[in-house]
Amino acid sequence: MRARAERALAVAAAAACLAAAPGAGGVQAIRSALDEAQAARASGAARPERLAAVREAARRVVDTRTMGRAAIGSPVLDAQPPAAQEEYLRHFDVLIMRSWMQKLLLFKNPRFEFTAQQTRDGSNWVATRIVTEHDTYRIDYAVEQREGRWWATDIVVEDLSLVESYRSQIASLLETRSFGELLDLMRRKTERLRARDAR
Repeated sequence: MRARAERALAVAAAAACLAAAPGAGGVQAIRSALDEAQAARASGAARPERLAAVREAARRVVDTRTMGRAAIGSPVLDAQPPAAQEEYLRHFDVLIMRSWMQKLLLFKNPRFEFTAQQTRDGSNWVATRIVTEHDTYRIDYAVEQREGRWWATDIVVEDLSLVESYRSQIASLLETRSFGELLDLMRRKTERLRARDAR
């Protein structure tokens, strides 16, 4: 089940670019962003360029700062010096964007189905299904409107929350390591990813 959900996260990369149009509803924002993602897939550019285009589009609309803060917990992050907080959030942004976008091109012609935006437990949710040649995945998006734009603050793939998954990993690391050691791990990981992308 976990492997299925992790594979679905890769498919979710195509839908990660939420909130493209100011004032648009969550569902329409997702539809608009999917058009942009699919256009990048079909652009004919080299794979690094396609990944970069989708990554930058996603970074403008996916609220990785809110997600990163939720993953580690505000009390832990606020206890760190401002420079260390910013470095953590930068690395979190790189890691989460890379983990989605590098897999986007692995899936050929996914079909996206949408349901109406709903409110559950005080949060706005857009439920989608992503249909591939071999399977169908349910992906729910927690979306939040701020200043006329919709932002994604979590993605839940078949009951697996991306924020909760990162929270579990970070909490486990911090049981035996310091925040500085966590930063060092993230730093080395992002450096390796950048070097790989540059080849």
